[in-house]
Amino acid sequence: MIDVTDLAFEYDDGPRVFEDLTLSIPEGETVAVLGANGTGKTTFLRLLAGLLTPTSGEIRTDGAHDPTVGLTPENPADGLFAATVNEEVAFFPENRGLAVEEQVTRALEVLGIAHLADRTPQSLSEGEKRLVTIASVLSGDPDVIGLDEPTSGLDRPGWERLGDRLAAIDRTVVLVTHDTDFSWRYADSVIVLTDSGVDRQGPIRKVLADPTYDLAGVGLTTPEPVVWARERGIEEPPRTVAAAVELLEGEEP
Repeated sequence: MIDVTDLAFEYDDGPRVFEDLTLSIPEGETVAVLGANGTGKTTFLRLLAGLLTPTSGEIRTDGAHDPTVGLTPENPADGLFAATVNEEVAFFPENRGLAVEEQVTRALEVLGIAHLADRTPQSLSEGEKRLVTIASVLSGDPDVIGLDEPTSGLDRPGWERLGDRLAAIDRTVVLVTHDTDFSWRYADSVIVLTDSGVDRQGPIRKVLADPTYDLAGVGLTTPEPVVWARERGIEEPPRTVAAAVELLEGEEP
């Protein structure tokens, strides 16, 4: 469990981003951090990763300070520098003094990209680059993996491949994203940020499918499966297309 208590932060040359931000991230869950531009989503992720220092407040993991957070950038190319994928993924475990070969092999296999080990990262597709950056973080065995706008620039097959790979990771994952459809399908819970701090937090279904919650009012779109279900009077929206098809096939003619 990650507990954020009374967190405040302001940039030297700008306004205060957070004031008394308090929230919890359950261990082992995939948590989507949603909100309009300017609500501090990326700043929160950078604070979580220790790249920024809070003005006040604290972040604790199971009662301890300083969780190890591996952060992937919004633009995968910004995090790629090695000559091969294998070398790229080896960098983090080498710096943490871990069993490099074992960690690299495991990360590549979990992300389904072992066949790319000898490729040059810069030559890969956008989706492959993103998977490499995630493998580069996973190989360092962090407590938390933080992903900044992970679906940006991906086509639908890449979108689904990324989500399916993330589902195979046995780790706490924090997604900073505008993509409510991706969050609906792959996240366990959600934190909605506004200029005032945490607007809503809870299980994905209780927040994004709540008919009384004005998502548009906080700069978000309603997930397509939720819209689909409401149009048909279905109380429990499906998480996937396959589940929607099953619902339709189960309807009486």
